[in-house]
Order: sequence, then C-alpha cells, then structure tokens
Amino acid sequence: DVSTGLHRQNSKLAMARAFLVQAFSMEELVDLYHQITTEVFYDVQDYEAGLGVTTERNNDIRYFAVDNRLYPLGGSYYADYNYHRGQTTGIFHAPTGLSGLDLDDYISTLYQTQRGVDGPIILRTADEYEQEYLNDIVRQQSGAAADASEMIQMVDIDYNHQDAFFDTMVARTYVGYGSSSLGLPGDASQPAPHFYMYGTPGSYLEPGIPMPGAMMNHMVLANWYELPCELNQDGEKIDDDCNDPTIGSANTQVKILKYYSGATLSGTVELDGIGPVPNARLLIERDAFSGEEVADDTTGMVTDRDPRTYWIPIGTTDADENGMFEFTVPAGKIKVTAFFGEPNLEQARSTMMTGTYSMTEILTEENEDSRELNPVTGILGNVSGSTWLTEEIVNISAFDGHSNGEEVIEISLSVESAQATGQLVWASIEEYDGTAITGSTVELVPQWDEIDISPYYASTSDGEVSGEELSFNGIGEVEFTGQGTVQTTSISTITDFTGNYTQEIKHNHTLVGEGLFEGQGSLSGTINFNSDEDSQIAECGDNDTMPENLSFCELSSGDLLIDGSVNATGRFTSNGSTEFTQRLSHSSLVGSGIFETDTSEELDHYGTINGTGKFSGDGIFSGPMVQAGTFHLRDMIPGIYSVTAILDDGTRVELDDSFAVPSAINQIQKIDIQGSLISGKLINSSGEVVDGYAALLDDSSEFEDATDDCADSGHAPCRMYPNEMGDYGVGPLPPGNYSVAIDVDQDGFFEIIEEFPFDSEIYANVLVPSPIPEMFDLGFDMINEGSNVPDLNVSLSKADGDSMPVSAIYSAEEGEYQIELTPGEWIVEYALSDSKQVWEEFEVSSDVSMQFEFVTSVEVTGTVYYEENSSALFNPDDGKVIGADTVISFAWEGFSTTAITNESGQFTVTLPEGAVVDATVEGLIAGLVNGTKFTVSTGMEDIVMVATPGTNVFGLVSVSRANNFYSSDFIGWQQLTVTAQNENYDVKWRKSVDNLGKFQMILPDGEWTFEIVDTDIAYSPVTKYIDSENFSVEMILSPPNGTLSLDMFMDNTGDLNSSNGTPVSYDFEIVPSSQ
Repeated sequence: DVSTGLHRQNSKLAMARAFLVQAFSMEELVDLYHQITTEVFYDVQDYEAGLGVTTERNNDIRYFAVDNRLYPLGGSYYADYNYHRGQTTGIFHAPTGLSGLDLDDYISTLYQTQRGVDGPIILRTADEYEQEYLNDIVRQQSGAAADASEMIQMVDIDYNHQDAFFDTMVARTYVGYGSSSLGLPGDASQPAPHFYMYGTPGSYLEPGIPMPGAMMNHMVLANWYELPCELNQDGEKIDDDCNDPTIGSANTQVKILKYYSGATLSGTVELDGIGPVPNARLLIERDAFSGEEVADDTTGMVTDRDPRTYWIPIGTTDADENGMFEFTVPAGKIKVTAFFGEPNLEQARSTMMTGTYSMTEILTEENEDSRELNPVTGILGNVSGSTWLTEEIVNISAFDGHSNGEEVIEISLSVESAQATGQLVWASIEEYDGTAITGSTVELVPQWDEIDISPYYASTSDGEVSGEELSFNGIGEVEFTGQGTVQTTSISTITDFTGNYTQEIKHNHTLVGEGLFEGQGSLSGTINFNSDEDSQIAECGDNDTMPENLSFCELSSGDLLIDGSVNATGRFTSNGSTEFTQRLSHSSLVGSGIFETDTSEELDHYGTINGTGKFSGDGIFSGPMVQAGTFHLRDMIPGIYSVTAILDDGTRVELDDSFAVPSAINQIQKIDIQGSLISGKLINSSGEVVDGYAALLDDSSEFEDATDDCADSGHAPCRMYPNEMGDYGVGPLPPGNYSVAIDVDQDGFFEIIEEFPFDSEIYANVLVPSPIPEMFDLGFDMINEGSNVPDLNVSLSKADGDSMPVSAIYSAEEGEYQIELTPGEWIVEYALSDSKQVWEEFEVSSDVSMQFEFVTSVEVTGTVYYEENSSALFNPDDGKVIGADTVISFAWEGFSTTAITNESGQFTVTLPEGAVVDATVEGLIAGLVNGTKFTVSTGMEDIVMVATPGTNVFGLVSVSRANNFYSSDFIGWQQLTVTAQNENYDVKWRKSVDNLGKFQMILPDGEWTFEIVDTDIAYSPVTKYIDSENFSVEMILSPPNGTLSLDMFMDNTGDLNSSNGTPVSYDFEIVPSSQ
C-alpha cells in the first residue's frame, strides 16, 4: 500500500535526495555533511551507565553495507542454478519496493515458454504467460485443442540485470561495475560477486572480478583488511594457531563501505630534471586491503600493515599545463599513476570481448618500468590506450582521511625522460622506395589535442648526428666529446681513447695488466694499495682458502688468491668469470668490452670507437646505426605523437603514421612519406622532340613562378626539361595538389594542363598526356549592336563535349579576345543579358579571326504532363503533371541545352529567337516519352508536352563487326551522337554514345531510323520497328583499312632508331583481340 507512513517517509527522502543532488555539487554536499557531523551534537542516554546518565552524540553515519542475501545474482533459474544457488533476486526487491521504485527497472523477469515437445522457446512477461495459459485452457475446454502437449508450459525463468541496476549503491558496493559501466554491448552482465565465483555465465564479464566501491573516492571498502599475525622479538608467531591473511580470506559475504570526507592529495608530474608534464592524466587507486593507520609519532610516516594488495580505481583527474593536480582521497594506501596521451577505450573493450583478459595485475603492489593495465581499470579510469609514465604510493592516515580536505598530502611523480630515433624515407616505386629524406625537419606533437605543449623538432641527418645524451644500437662509430659509454658486442677499433676499459676474463684465461680485478682467481704480481691502506697481506687459510672478511691472501706458492674487488698489477688467471677494468689515456687498440670516457681532464675529444654495440653519451655518431634521413629526439615525454615532416622547401606534410616514444631505448622507427612521380614525353604528333619544358606547379604557384630546373630543386614550382628522347619527369613528390602546364610557344595559352592530386596514403606514378596537340590561335570579337563588348568571361567548348571548356582572354592592347584551340568543331555560348545571347558553332583548322554577334533570345516556358494510357484523350484538367527534376532536352542547328521541371511540371529555358527547336523528354522510371518541335519567337505561347508510354531502347555502336564495341580504348576515339527519326514525328531524338559504345533512349513504338551524325567514319543507318519485344539496336562503323609497317632491328645504340640498328627477321602473327 503506497499510502502507508513508510512509503510517505521514503517519498520524502527520495525527494530530498533528488533536490540535494540537483542543487549541490559533490564538493558542496561533502562540505554540508561535514558541518552537520562535526558541528551539531546532542545528548542521549548512556546505555552502559546508570539511569539518567547521558553521553554526547553527533549525526555521523559513516557506513553502508550490502550482504550476500541482498545482492541479486540474476541468471536463468534452472539452467544457471549452480551459479546463483536460487538467489536470482535475493531480497533486493524488498528495499526497492519499499522505496517506491519499480523492480523491473533494475531486474527484468521473463518466462521461457514452450508449446509441445519441440516447439520454439519464446520469452514472455508474467502477464503474457498468464494470458496465453488462460487462452490454452479455453481452447482445450472448447475442444479446439485436442493435444494436451500443446498446452503452454514454463521451461525456465530469466532474471536479467538492467543497465540502471549498476548505478545503484547496492551494485557499486558489492561488485563495483557492470557491463554498462564499461560500455560493453549486449545484455547487462556483472563480474564475479565473490572471489570463489565467476561472472554472468556466457558474458564478457564471466572472468571479471569484483571491485567494490569502484570509482568512488568518499565511500571505500572498509572490512577486507586485517592485521598479520603478531610476532615476538625473534620473528616467530606469538599465537601458533594464527594464520596470516590471504586475498581469498577477505570477507566477501558482507561488504561494508566507509565514508571519508577525505584529505587533499596535491601533487605534480615532472619530467626528471627538465620540467612539468602538462595535461597528464592521473589514475587514483586505493588498496582494498588497506585501512585506518596512525602516523608514527617520531617520523610522521603512515605505514600500511596489511601485506595483501588489491587495487581498486577510485577516480581520475588531469594535471594542468604546469603538471599540477589535486584530488580528494580517503584513508588507506593510495596509488597515483600518471598517463600521457589519448585513451583508446574501444581497444580495451575489444580485448574484453575476446574473453582472454586477466585482472590479476591489481594484486601487484607497484610497477617499476611499465604496467600491463587490465582493461576494466583502464576503462573505468578512462586511461586505456594512454602511455604509462610512472606511479607513486602514499599512505593516508585515518585522521587525514576525515579532515574534509584540510589536511594536504604532497606527492611528486617524476617521469624519466625518453629518447627515440626515427628515419624519414620515401614510400615509392622500387627505384626510390626506402630512400632517405635528408635536410628536412620532423615536428612531433601529442596525438591528443587535449594536451597543450610546444612541438618537438628534430632535423634529419645526412648520415651523422651530434649532440648530448644520445643513444644508438647497431653498427657505427662515435667520436666522444664528453661523457659517454660503448658496450661492444664484437671486436671493435678504439682510437685515442681516454677513460676506463672493462673486459671479461673467462674461466681459466689469463691476462697481464694493471687495474681493477673483480672476481675470483690467482695473481702473480702485486696489490696496488692506497696510501691510507694497510699494506699487510695475510696468508691464506688451510687448503689455500680465503680468510673471512678478506678479498685477497698469499698462497703457499707465493702467488695471491683473489676473491672480490682488488686493484692490482700482474698476471691474473681467472677462476670463473672476472671483470678487469683499466684506465686508458689516449690509447688505441682492438678489443671488446665496455668503454667509459673519463672527463675529469678537459679534452676536445675523448676517443673514437668503431664497431658494433650500444653507443650512448655526448659526441658525433655515424655509420649504419645513424643512417641518412635519421633524426633523434631526447628529453621527451613518453607517448604517441603525430608527425609532420617539414621538407627542405618548407612544404609541410602531415603524416597518417604515429610515432611512439617509448620509455626504454628502441630501434629506429621508419616514417614513410608517400612519394609520387610525374613523367611524360615532350614530343609532337610526328614523334619529334619539342623544344621547351613542362612546368610543375602546386596550389600556390603560377606558370611564371617555374624558373628552376626540377632536377636541381626537386620541388614545385620548377621546370621539367626533356632529354634527347623527349622524356621528362620528377619525383618523388610529397602528397599534395600538383599540376603540369605546357606552353611551347609561350603565348599564355597551355597546350596541355593536367592536375594531379596525390594522396597521403598511397603514392602514384602518373603520366602526362602526349604528344603535344596541334593548336591554332583564334582572335574574335563579341559584337553587340555593331560594337565589340570587352572584358567578358567567355568560354568555348568542343562540339562533341569531349573536353573541358576553355576560357578566352581579352587583350585590351589588341582589342579582341584571344584563345588557343585544337582543330575541330567548337561552340561559343554566352548570355549578355536575359534577351541577348551568342550561340554559334564553328570549325578551327588554322589561325583565324572571327566575329560572334549577340542575337535576341527569348525566355520559353512550358509544362510537361503525362498520360499513362496512350489511347486516352489528354485533358490538362486532370492535373497529371510530370514530377520535379525531370530533364527536358532542346536541340537546334548543332546546339543543345537542357531544363529541369519544378514540382508543378513547369520549366523555363532561354533560346535564340527564330531557332527551330526539337524538345524531348524521357521518363526513365515510368518509360514515358514526348517530342515536340517549335520555333522560338517573341510572345510565343507556353509549350505543352504530354509524355505517353514508350519503349526503352538499348543501343550499341560497334566497329567493323558486331559486339566489337566502339569504346574509348580505340586510339582517336571521339564521342558520337545517334539520332532517331520516325515519319510520324517531326522531332529527332538525340543521344550521345558513351565511352563503352552504348546509348539508351526512350521512343514511342513504331518504325525508326537510327543514324550517326558528325562523323567521318562510314556506317549504315539502321531502320527497325521498336516495341516491347524489339528494343535493341546495333550500328556498325566501317572505318577504312590501314597500313601497318614494322621494322625489326637490334637497337645497338639504344636510341630506338632503326637506321642505326641491325635488321633482323622474326616470325610473328597478328591475332584479333577477340580471340
């Protein structure tokens, strides 16, 4: 009954909670609660004293507990019984219902139902199941269902958690997270509630373990920790029956969280000896086995006495641009881990979905060099995929944990600086692939745009790198200019070296020298004592053994027995492996070992070492380990960086590849720049080399800017000059937009202009079209009322539509428009106003001057209707207008244009007065067609076109024989136009033939004649009756036969000239391409 006092009280509490959460931030709520619990006191009866004796109390309620009977495990009641043992919902429904909440919002209950033995399993709610059950009873009693097995039955009951359940304090206390907390797909699931269980069967969280109180920094686990057994002065257990706590012995039935107002953890993240690490992300974890400890009275240190470790993430915060951060932490052992870079939670989710992940790394107290972060902690803390930098552990006392942030705990995280080496190379054709890019600069910035730091810069080398604190592995040479070390792995050449040389003396091997012997063996020589050392040498013990606490003694033979570190001179025979270190000064030798410079004496250089090994320090490094194109970065923050290459001409190339800067020394990382190539032949149609050049341009350059030879500069703008064969080219070129312009006669009009956009993901090897086309100069006037109209943007187009329009230039000096065109038919169209236009077609075959006169044009309007019944009488009042965006084609005297209908089927087009126009419309979807002929005149009526059903004609144009399609693969291919004419219509239909030799048009049924216009190739017109059964047409072009001459010779001089070669005979045959 929701009207009871309990429900009313719970409603008040729910409303108060909703108000507080909306009205106050978490920090304000913590402050408010701290004031209530520390400033408000009252007296109550002291139950441990006599009647009337009181004691002081406050309003502090610090604990929240969930026991195993309250927690719902879910699952299928029968199928998963071994998992939940009957505790599918626990008693979770009780507090849920008493709080006025709907249990279905947190746990859904579905019945697995089935009819018959083999019937499908269907999930139904309880109400649906009950209704189906009653329906089956009615059918059975009425005789409609004779088979009793068809009665619906319940097979199992599924109790499934909902996403909202994992936001409740019950779930966050008991398991800490669920699949919805991690963003995993599929049905809601949970990790194992206890150590000895597993997660939701068959789910991604089946191998997951609980993290009670995860991502809560004020409410943390309080009942897992317990102290180890007490020991006496001898380190033995006082109570023999006492067992030290283990992870599995933690109380997992009842889980209790304790509230802490918290201490302020204030810290910095710094790159060791360099400066702050800006915008680092800090993962804060608490050891669930830590508790309330007291600071030592003398040292002030807080020590966690529970030896077990179980890290639970309690929060995440970001450092500012100065590497500073603050976070409120509870009492206990706290680990702060610094990460750098953009998280990649999807990768962590993918790992979990494979089911192969492990979470046992949370049982490791600390990590030194790296951490294999488990995906659950990584996702909850939003750090998965970021680079681990370092970590620090601090213990917070109980007093500090209850200080409401007044107690400030300082912590400093020091990150060891990293260095990395890369090589910038071309990714291109075989000739250039892997070629080093020298003289460039590499710019690195963190991939995550949330990080604000200045870019790192490094220059690519030409095979030599100099600097401080550098490090390389491999074959090479170093000339030390300061502190440095080489650890060789093979015999090396050492020249003029000053420093310490350490080498290994193997077992039973002998070495003569002066220096430090570290190991065991015998010495025929003397000990080099310091002035303040006792020079007495004790005799060895029985059987020539070493006396206690000594590192050398005299054998009965007079030699010395060595066991330890001894500075000596003489002949040493090793017993086992011994290291011998001697100081060298300006020494040269051949050997292997460890060479460390001694910079106590100031020198210009401290020696040169050439060999194979690990080279580090200050100096000049060269050799294969420092290949051309390499760059070296030091004093960096480990992480993943985006790379931009700044080439020697200033071109910036943003690369798709990332660059990883690891904490440890790594091998050279190659960075590829896609290098594209451009080539061509500067020849005329006769194959002769043309005097001139091809200009390579980029987005920011003009033709006049190309002055340098590309062979010298290697980048745009530049000139590509041909060789004696006419070949030219340039490359590799970095990604970008390029164009090649050729103006042989330098008249400002390009014979060839080609654009080449090069992608950053893959290189290209492109050819500029050749030969150079024959061009003619055209000068023309645009006449209006007897005068030339200057400064118009006039473009001319090929009549066959086979190329892009070409723009003319108005020359004020000559008083005419000028342009350079290829031979053939051209069209000039230009609208001076709504009523004045130029529409003319002309032929270019030589240099020529022309005049084009503006004529009066008329705006023609009309409406396109349709009638799907060809025999019906059209009535415009029926309102059957064609749909929007229907194309109407207009053709006259070799010109054509189009118009588009609006939603009312209307169109508008401007046409020259007096033109006799064929207008056609084809509805490809409905197969409707109409053709209308009209003469353009001023004041003409609207055009009415009625589209009726037609037949879709599929046409082919072949060469010489059927199915040999006239495609663009043919040399000299030009686009053709096919016309169709019927004596019952005064309109010609026109369609262009595509580059596959195909055309398509819709025609009314009837006999049609198909012809090809404007072609010099012989053909035969085709006449055919078109209807629904006859809709294909093939036209055959019959070009004249040609003569092919073949010269076969040995090209002795490599100039492709048969007159310089030796003629040969060789059997061959010409086979049709169709075979």
